[in-house]
Amino acid sequence: MEGAIVKLAQDFAGANNCNLLEPLGGFGIRYNPRNASPRYIYTKGSKWLSLLFDKNEKLIYEYNLSDDGAPIEPKRLFPLVPLALVNGANGISTGWSSFIPSYKLEDVVKCVKSWIETGRVPEITPWYRDYNGTVWGEKEEYVCEGKYEYNEPPQGDRREPNLTIYDTHILTD
Repeated sequence: MEGAIVKLAQDFAGANNCNLLEPLGGFGIRYNPRNASPRYIYTKGSKWLSLLFDKNEKLIYEYNLSDDGAPIEPKRLFPLVPLALVNGANGISTGWSSFIPSYKLEDVVKCVKSWIETGRVPEITPWYRDYNGTVWGEKEEYVCEGKYEYNEPPQGDRREPNLTIYDTHILTD
């Protein structure tokens, strides 16, 4: 539970484009994403919750119940846009790995509308909030370039910058 809460609250470049929880405490920084002990971190819902989830759908949610039968939280939430595209995702399982880069919320909304209206999805480029490097490429391969001198290494690179060097990180599955 702690790990999920921390990941939902992290708001540094490369973590979440739309963090669903506010990071009120030691939730980590870009070059050291480890969080403080759970007793020292606090959180609440972020501004993104009301934008990404329709409050009228609360009536159709199935809720987990406390010991006395009172509703605690929904068993699952249904965002208005696919959050895996907005915040990105990566992981490894037995024999499989996945990588979904992050995209700008406005671009994902345009893609969803286009898909509903025309059945086609325009191509969009990965985007990372607060990232000052460049992202370029097409189709299934993109390149993130950053310059360490300006404290901006490529996405996915967790090394602390201390030299003036150029580096790239290829975003591909």
